Amino acid sequence: MVIDPATTHYYQPGFLCVIFGRYRVRQLCKPPASLLRRGVKHLQVEVVSVRSAEKTLQLDSGETVSYDVLVIAMSGKPDMHMPEIAGVVSGMGTFATHMTRKRMAELDIPGVSQFLDIIKPSGGYIYACKLAMEMFKLEQSNPWDDTDGILTVGQFYERYVPGSQIVFI
Repeated sequence: MVIDPATTHYYQPGFLCVIFGRYRVRQLCKPPASLLRRGVKHLQVEVVSVRSAEKTLQLDSGETVSYDVLVIAMSGKPDMHMPEIAGVVSGMGTFATHMTRKRMAELDIPGVSQFLDIIKPSGGYIYACKLAMEMFKLEQSNPWDDTDGILTVGQFYERYVPGSQIVFI
């Protein structure tokens, strides 16, 4: 079973070929169900909560789905109109960060440190990502002083409550 609210699947590696005129974007877009093997069910809904202890998912349709193995596939956002392949271009990350900060300043949107200073007094919680800490070789004593703990992805999902807001920085 595949659960994905998307109405269109974008074959993102092909976007590089669009740049060079080999394909048109519409050739890289297909209904998700058309890409699945016969017998694989596609639910076009969103998952609103994961209950790993019970091995169930609560869907926005109100349905509860049980699973034996859960695979969460993460990918880029094709609606950003920038192919993911652009990320491999040297300096693209620095350029994107610069442009994002510039636009945030134009819109008078606070930076990350200001957001962190707002979240705690507003009653929010801030958790460090265990995987990110391991990848960047950070010690448990390294997170921001007001961090409420260090969580794995599974622990993070278990803390989600429908209607709550999650900010991932």
